[in-house]
Amino acid sequence: MLDDVTAEVVALHEFFARWFNGAIPVEAFDREFVTVFDPGFEMVVPSGSLLAFDRLCSGLMAAYGQSHGFAIGIREVQVLAAGAGTVVARYQELQRTSKHADATRNARWSTVVFDRDPSLRHGLRWRHVQETALSLTQLPQDAFGFLDGPS
Repeated sequence: MLDDVTAEVVALHEFFARWFNGAIPVEAFDREFVTVFDPGFEMVVPSGSLLAFDRLCSGLMAAYGQSHGFAIGIREVQVLAAGAGTVVARYQELQRTSKHADATRNARWSTVVFDRDPSLRHGLRWRHVQETALSLTQLPQDAFGFLDGPS
């Protein structure tokens, strides 16, 4: 189960990086994003606001190609609970807004509730996400190294 959860979390966040960089066609939105979400999906963002799926989609559409150099990484994926129809997992998400000197970095813990759906890649459908901001001082000094890559 951990392998499927990790693969799904990584696949979605790789989509985000390609999307924000404008590195995939707009037509990929439905295929790579919408199809793996429950229509009733909601997420609690680090500020505490509740974001419904339609607002998430419209925000992502507006952000297409608007953050060249954006990078995202996933670490510390854990399955917290798994039942016949539901999986709960937690992971750290690390982001860098660009490759420029003024790039900002942020980190968060994310807890996700998945519904099992064997018709989807990795067999998981996103139902809910809760994000909590993580202080960069709580991370190892080299935590963002894998985001930097070649300049």
